[in-house]
Amino acid sequence: MIPIPRTNIKRFPNQKPWVDKTICEALNSRTAAYSVGIISGNMDEYKSAPYGVCRVVREAKQHYRKKLES
Repeated sequence: MIPIPRTNIKRFPNQKPWVDKTICEALNSRTAAYSVGIISGNMDEYKSAPYGVCRVVREAKQHYRKKLES
């Protein structure tokens, strides 16, 4: 019998259970769009980025709710 390797996952009291990798990626892309917009002077991409973050958060919350209900 082969032992299964264990990993420790840090949990903090202010960390929401529905926050996952997709939300972090959306936040990072929003930050990158802001940085590029400031440098180039074209803020069109940044203006649409917050809506994408809201959409990803809404989907993650729905997915977490369905996971808890099942």
